[in-house]
Amino acid sequence: MARDLYQLPSNGLITGAGGTGWIYQADSLHTTGSRQTISAGTRTLLTVDGLGATTEEGFSNTLPVDLWDTNTINPAAIGEVYSLRLGMSVAPTVVGDGYIELQLDIGSGSQINILNRRLSLQKGNGVEHAFSDGFPIFCLATFNTNGGKFYITPSINVEVWNKSLFLQRTYSP
Repeated sequence: MARDLYQLPSNGLITGAGGTGWIYQADSLHTTGSRQTISAGTRTLLTVDGLGATTEEGFSNTLPVDLWDTNTINPAAIGEVYSLRLGMSVAPTVVGDGYIELQLDIGSGSQINILNRRLSLQKGNGVEHAFSDGFPIFCLATFNTNGGKFYITPSINVEVWNKSLFLQRTYSP
């Protein structure tokens, strides 16, 4: 019996019409010499301006122009799937252990968090904690309408700098 064989594209990914691509956005505003200070218990929008020296957009030709716009992920279509990696350096500015709550919020007016991560701060006052956390996300109607924004809420006073975001579309219908 003869069978039709499906040939995978050379990159090994099966995708829809939208195609794949990726961007890496680095922040130029909050650097080692100009850290962002965040007080304990303050939910703060995490921004990455994309103007840092290591920003790379050369592999984004199939992605929407405004996929990332400093503080919001803007999926192009319902059904898209993305792989993300968020990086940042954090240092407590007070004595004692603590943590940072990281959320990806797709709500408009009220919170709809599709990602909740707790990042531990246990190295001590003034000591850098380098975080790099990756996760997959998918886009349905609410995410497509509102976009998604990252927020961090520290349990103790902190400084944040060297923020970056890797965003890869792995599927688009």
